[in-house]
Amino acid sequence: QQQMQQQQQQMQGHQPKQMGQQLPQMVPVPGNSPSRLVNADDFSRDVSAQPAQVKPETQQKPAKRQRTNSATANAQQAAGDVDADEKFKPTVAGRQQVHANQQAYQQHEAKLPAMVPVPGQPNVASQHPGGAASHPGAKLLNQQGKPIEGTSMIETFTLEQVNSHLDGLKEWAKLYLQQNQNKRGKEASVALQAACGSGKEENQCKSCGLERLLFEPPPLYCSTCGVRIKRNQVHYLASPTIQAQATGATESTKHLCCVPCYNEIKGDVVDIEGGQIPKSAMEKRKNDEEVRQLEEAWVECDKCNCWHHQICVLFNGRRNEGEKTQFHCPDCIREALIAEERVQVTKRPQSQLPAEHLPRTKLSDFLERRLQVSLKREREERSKRLEKSLDDVETATELTIRIVSNVDKRVEVRPRFAQAFEDKRFPSDFPYRSKVLLLFQKLDGADVCIFSMYMQEYGADAAAPNTRRVYLSYLDSIKYFRPEVTCSRGTALRTFIYHDLLVGYLQYVKVRGFTSIYIWACPPLAGEDYILYCHPTKQKTPKSDKLRAWYQNMLAQAKQEKIVTHVATMYDTFFQSGRDKETKSAASMPYFDGDYWPGSADDLLANIEKDGLGKGSKQLGKNKGQTKKSAAIKNNRGGKQSTGAGVGTAKLEPFDAQLMEQLGEVLGGLMKEDFIIAHLHHCCTHCGNYIQDGKRHFVEEPGPHIELCDACFLKDLARPSYDRVQHPLKVEMIKELRDTRDPDDTMESEFFDTRQAFLSLCQGNHFQFDTLRRAKHSSMMVLYHLHNPSEPAFISTCNICSGEIAAGQGYRCTVCPDFDMCDNCQKLDMMKKDKHPHELKAHAPLAKARQTGTALSQEEQKARLAHLERTMALLVHASACNITNCGTPDCHKVKTLFKHGVECTRKAAGGCHCCRRVCTLLHVHAKSCKVSNCPVPRCRELKEYCRRLQTQMEDRRRQAALAMYRGVNNPSAGTPS
Repeated sequence: QQQMQQQQQQMQGHQPKQMGQQLPQMVPVPGNSPSRLVNADDFSRDVSAQPAQVKPETQQKPAKRQRTNSATANAQQAAGDVDADEKFKPTVAGRQQVHANQQAYQQHEAKLPAMVPVPGQPNVASQHPGGAASHPGAKLLNQQGKPIEGTSMIETFTLEQVNSHLDGLKEWAKLYLQQNQNKRGKEASVALQAACGSGKEENQCKSCGLERLLFEPPPLYCSTCGVRIKRNQVHYLASPTIQAQATGATESTKHLCCVPCYNEIKGDVVDIEGGQIPKSAMEKRKNDEEVRQLEEAWVECDKCNCWHHQICVLFNGRRNEGEKTQFHCPDCIREALIAEERVQVTKRPQSQLPAEHLPRTKLSDFLERRLQVSLKREREERSKRLEKSLDDVETATELTIRIVSNVDKRVEVRPRFAQAFEDKRFPSDFPYRSKVLLLFQKLDGADVCIFSMYMQEYGADAAAPNTRRVYLSYLDSIKYFRPEVTCSRGTALRTFIYHDLLVGYLQYVKVRGFTSIYIWACPPLAGEDYILYCHPTKQKTPKSDKLRAWYQNMLAQAKQEKIVTHVATMYDTFFQSGRDKETKSAASMPYFDGDYWPGSADDLLANIEKDGLGKGSKQLGKNKGQTKKSAAIKNNRGGKQSTGAGVGTAKLEPFDAQLMEQLGEVLGGLMKEDFIIAHLHHCCTHCGNYIQDGKRHFVEEPGPHIELCDACFLKDLARPSYDRVQHPLKVEMIKELRDTRDPDDTMESEFFDTRQAFLSLCQGNHFQFDTLRRAKHSSMMVLYHLHNPSEPAFISTCNICSGEIAAGQGYRCTVCPDFDMCDNCQKLDMMKKDKHPHELKAHAPLAKARQTGTALSQEEQKARLAHLERTMALLVHASACNITNCGTPDCHKVKTLFKHGVECTRKAAGGCHCCRRVCTLLHVHAKSCKVSNCPVPRCRELKEYCRRLQTQMEDRRRQAALAMYRGVNNPSAGTPS
């Protein structure tokens, strides 16, 4: 007994809940900018924000004998003494064991779940609801006596795939140790020490042979300027309690300030989202990443009782449902397959569906068919060049292309620009269709996401200048493609496939009637990620010239296939275009969501107004605008000053001419070639308009690039002979363009709504792609969320034992903010004299797909969608309804909720469930609302907040691009965007 108490005292100093001296883990809220952060240790599953965040815990795999933890100590206090020779199982996320005296539970037998012990094995003393780990020598079954599988993707592997997966883990482990041994620095030393550990076999993962493996800590961002807070950099964190009291938000919503932004705060009050707090409430912190690093979770095999990293065995902790769940490790599965004691799982449950089971669309089918034809043709060409038989030539196999998001959105024009060009009736916003494409390849039996792309399609219904334009927003990939061979064109086969995907997409949108695609070739900064979180160290970030050449080679292929008619740049098109080389108005440039020039133009307009050249000014600005270089030009110039930006600006308004002159200096310097325009249809070289129908008059190659529409051709004929086109012109009839209507249905995905939403999902759950083993597991979890959209993106943790609480289990305090308790700790708490003083309410039950393991039918999905639409319509109606006894069903209930939200003193931060319901409805409504003067409460405020976050991200990307062109690796940490 004394030995046990000594060991408990020693171990208590290492428990996550007692690490008060450490900096809490900060993770971004999904769907928002990185500037909005959540303290994962103090997480509150506030439905007014986003789905519940994970409260990470430091996972340690202790020895199997005489090792206790905080959960064990709590159980011993409640249940009495425990034999000193008892063998304890380690606490592991998803499979935890709390040992207690069996007699203490006898009076609560009726409350415990029914467990059927295996004949001939001892009974289990207790079972932790957060997991299914059993007492040594015991195994838990459900009441039917049939354990449920579906927790590990390896259950679906063939024997060959299992062997290949395990061999890959062993090879990776050797390489991992070698790389960290050769590296210098504290980071490599910490990683190597954690992986090697004690060197005892019982503490090692049986699959990879290593011990503790550490995740990358999620990045921190300043809430004011959006700049990333570097490693070991000082910053200021708002007090969670004071912030919650001031804003009514949860204590998990954190406000961070970098040092420059903190020093710029005037007075004693800090403005934050939703309120104000005293400046003294900002606590000084240090971004110590070693403190915030987390360890990979472990899982125990129910057959051999060996421990494995969950990532190594592709274990899905979300499917762990206590004694109902069974897990067998890869070694046990391999032995059973060899002995023919089990067969490969062919009918997969909902939790293990592959990428090919994602919904198909016309676009994905078109791209897959085209890619198959291209790969077949390339393989035949390579076979001839190598003089080998077709069977001896490697090619890519098991590729899956899917569109995972296809939704309608709007980009709002920045207020200063909209006001400056209101006389030209420049629209206040532009509608577009946002698409997200993912490419998967099956590697060793597991689907791995190797390529992703965000696109914006502005159709025929979008006003000019965005009509029939496409913008390639973001593109990202990871280097795990197989085979690593050179294709017949001399490039890597991986590059061949990515180029073919893009060319195929250009072909698809051209047929639909789109006229051009705009590309900003902007690589991310080192250490930054666009879509996929944590890239492999062997994958280098391309420089601007390399990325630009990559796009140019792709467009050359598209031009060879006669999909692209002409390739130009933004500068050539809008500053040196037309017959007279005139500069066009800024209102003629397409305004895309997240593009470079709109943010730059907004800053330039602000400086032009300061120089007295605002809207309505008669002065062109030769004195101030040309001799005095404003701060905006200095901040936005990408290279050498252009010599022709101001040519032909006499017809423009003074402020417009000055704006285009300064934009020309930005877009005409070193960045000139990075803003690419690929014309999909023929464009008149005189007026710049697309030839959408009628006759096209053109000069054949190899002559100069001259194309005329009918109107410009007639004008050319009216000119003197010496001023006409001096080359013979051919004539071609052009068919009328289609209406650009998307043949695919709307497809919403909360996780892919924006690239930041998906990046935050990966950061908050540590879905990293820096190694192949992690890329397999992360892709598996991404597919799990895509196939199960109703599953929570994040899960909560018990405040008593630090164990993960599965969805549909556990309890939440109705008074204390951010207090959750698992089922087992709640039973132990009921036996204590000093139990929790407030009422504990059970969490919401599992969804049907989680309870049965099957997907919802199409009818059920349509019914749920229709119910949500009715709820949103009712919300709008009740907000504008002034009738006391309104006959609309449930109108009175919604009004009652609104009234409660105004009068409630607890608010959502205090745990009020009614307030949280209201906040959830308001957030869902604001996310899809397109009405400028919406009557729904807080709709305008929430949309404005999302707009500011989006503006921060755009400005941050622009500042990073400028820093890169100036030869700086990173922008100044304190420079506000």
